[in-house]
Amino acid sequence: MEHETTSMSENGRIVLPAAIRRAADVRPKEVLTVRVDDEGIHIQTRCRAIRQAQAVVRKFTKGQPGLVQEFLSGRREEAASDSLLRSSIDQR
Repeated sequence: MEHETTSMSENGRIVLPAAIRRAADVRPKEVLTVRVDDEGIHIQTRCRAIRQAQAVVRKFTKGQPGLVQEFLSGRREEAASDSLLRSSIDQR
Protein backbone atom coordinates (compact mmCIF):
# COMPACT_ATOMS: atom_id res chain seq x y z
CA MET A 1 0.00 0.00 0.00
CA GLU A 2 1.18 3.50 -0.75
CA HIS A 3 1.75 5.87 2.11
CA GLU A 4 -1.04 8.29 2.89
CA THR A 5 -0.73 11.60 4.67
CA THR A 6 -3.10 13.36 7.01
CA SER A 7 -2.87 16.08 9.60
CA MET A 8 -4.11 16.69 13.10
CA SER A 9 -6.54 19.51 13.82
CA GLU A 10 -5.97 22.00 16.62
CA ASN A 11 -8.25 19.97 18.90
CA GLY A 12 -6.31 16.73 18.24
CA ARG A 13 -8.56 15.05 15.68
CA ILE A 14 -7.02 12.97 12.91
CA VAL A 15 -8.89 11.87 9.79
CA LEU A 16 -7.84 8.47 8.49
CA PRO A 17 -7.74 8.58 4.69
CA ALA A 18 -10.31 6.39 2.93
CA ALA A 19 -7.62 4.09 1.46
CA ILE A 20 -6.26 3.41 4.96
CA ARG A 21 -9.76 2.77 6.36
CA ARG A 22 -10.48 0.30 3.56
CA ALA A 23 -7.13 -1.49 3.94
CA ALA A 24 -7.62 -1.82 7.71
CA ASP A 25 -11.32 -2.68 7.34
CA VAL A 26 -12.30 0.15 9.71
CA ARG A 27 -15.98 1.06 9.69
CA PRO A 28 -17.68 4.26 10.88
CA LYS A 29 -18.02 4.54 14.69
CA GLU A 30 -15.83 1.46 15.20
CA VAL A 31 -13.83 1.57 18.44
CA LEU A 32 -10.10 1.84 17.86
CA THR A 33 -7.19 1.27 20.20
CA VAL A 34 -4.21 3.59 20.10
CA ARG A 35 -0.80 2.90 21.58
CA VAL A 36 2.59 4.54 21.38
CA ASP A 37 5.98 2.87 21.45
CA ASP A 38 9.49 3.63 20.20
CA GLU A 39 8.40 2.95 16.62
CA GLY A 40 5.48 5.40 16.63
CA ILE A 41 1.72 5.54 17.03
CA HIS A 42 -0.24 2.37 16.33
CA ILE A 43 -3.98 2.39 15.64
CA GLN A 44 -6.05 -0.76 15.29
CA THR A 45 -9.60 -1.93 15.74
CA ARG A 46 -10.60 -3.24 19.15
CA CYS A 47 -11.45 -6.61 17.58
CA ARG A 48 -7.96 -6.90 16.09
CA ALA A 49 -6.39 -5.91 19.43
CA ILE A 50 -8.43 -8.60 21.21
CA ARG A 51 -7.40 -11.24 18.65
CA GLN A 52 -3.75 -10.29 19.14
CA ALA A 53 -4.08 -10.51 22.93
CA GLN A 54 -5.77 -13.90 22.63
CA ALA A 55 -2.93 -15.15 20.44
CA VAL A 56 -0.38 -14.06 23.06
CA VAL A 57 -2.33 -15.77 25.84
CA ARG A 58 -2.58 -18.97 23.77
CA LYS A 59 1.23 -19.09 23.61
CA PHE A 60 1.45 -19.10 27.41
CA THR A 61 -1.48 -21.44 28.05
CA LYS A 62 -0.46 -23.76 25.22
CA GLY A 63 -4.08 -23.85 24.13
CA GLN A 64 -5.30 -25.49 27.34
CA PRO A 65 -9.06 -25.11 27.53
CA GLY A 66 -10.79 -24.30 30.78
CA LEU A 67 -8.31 -21.85 32.28
CA VAL A 68 -10.88 -19.05 32.23
CA GLN A 69 -13.50 -21.30 33.81
CA GLU A 70 -10.97 -22.37 36.44
CA PHE A 71 -10.24 -18.72 37.24
CA LEU A 72 -13.94 -17.82 37.41
CA SER A 73 -14.68 -20.81 39.62
CA GLY A 74 -12.00 -19.67 42.05
CA ARG A 75 -13.41 -16.15 42.11
CA ARG A 76 -16.93 -17.52 42.79
CA GLU A 77 -15.58 -19.58 45.69
CA GLU A 78 -13.87 -16.48 47.12
CA ALA A 79 -17.08 -14.46 46.76
CA ALA A 80 -19.12 -17.18 48.48
CA SER A 81 -16.58 -17.37 51.30
CA ASP A 82 -16.68 -13.57 51.71
CA SER A 83 -20.47 -13.68 51.77
CA LEU A 84 -20.49 -16.34 54.50
CA LEU A 85 -17.99 -14.33 56.52
CA ARG A 86 -20.13 -11.17 56.24
CA SER A 87 -23.25 -13.14 57.25
CA SER A 88 -21.58 -14.50 60.38
CA ILE A 89 -20.34 -11.02 61.34
CA ASP A 90 -23.81 -9.51 60.76
CA GLN A 91 -25.42 -12.14 63.01
CA ARG A 92 -23.28 -11.09 65.99
